Amino acid sequence: MTKMKTCLLTCALALFAVPAFAGALAIDNTSMPGWHNTVAFANGFGLVGTVDFAVWAPGTFRVGNFAGYLPTPGDYVYTYQGFETGPANLSQISVRLTGPTDNFNIGNFVGNNGFGNVLGDPSISAFIDAFDTANWLFDGVVQNSSTDGLAFSSPNGPIWANARLVDDGTVAFAIPVPSPNPNNVPEPGTLTLAGLGAGAFVLQWLRRRGRKAER
Repeated sequence: MTKMKTCLLTCALALFAVPAFAGALAIDNTSMPGWHNTVAFANGFGLVGTVDFAVWAPGTFRVGNFAGYLPTPGDYVYTYQGFETGPANLSQISVRLTGPTDNFNIGNFVGNNGFGNVLGDPSISAFIDAFDTANWLFDGVVQNSSTDGLAFSSPNGPIWANARLVDDGTVAFAIPVPSPNPNNVPEPGTLTLAGLGAGAFVLQWLRRRGRKAER
């Protein structure tokens, strides 16, 4: 068996070994339906754990319960929390950006949302590379520890992408995690209203046409 195949097999086995733990963000039903969950990562070299995530529609991120991050008004809020369960020290989390962000609004938060605590190691630096990655750097999140809440703002709703997790020498990927859509797709409620409006317009047009035909 080649070294590459051995590494891939080790990674697969490590992923199955990651416990299915879901923290506060992953089960927060005040965030957007279908956009809160937990995903595992493992690379076969000790970098093992999970990433929780949740996306909030504009105006719904609960600053009173999650302290330390103020969203850009009118933007979606993308949140994450990393949990390291392996022997490696987690030093960086980078979320792949597929769409626009507020490049100056990225940071951390802590607090209790009623389901559980979002609390852990704070980042020592947080920055956005526009249309590339949102990045948080750490001194080293040790085994059986977590980051605090990580967040950034975007004018666009979510699609699926990936996160890259780094220790001092190896890399792991968490797939999938949410990232801004390159196109500003309206929320389902907005689409429904638009559809109803279009339907009403078509019905009105058909009625007028029928009346003209009767004359």
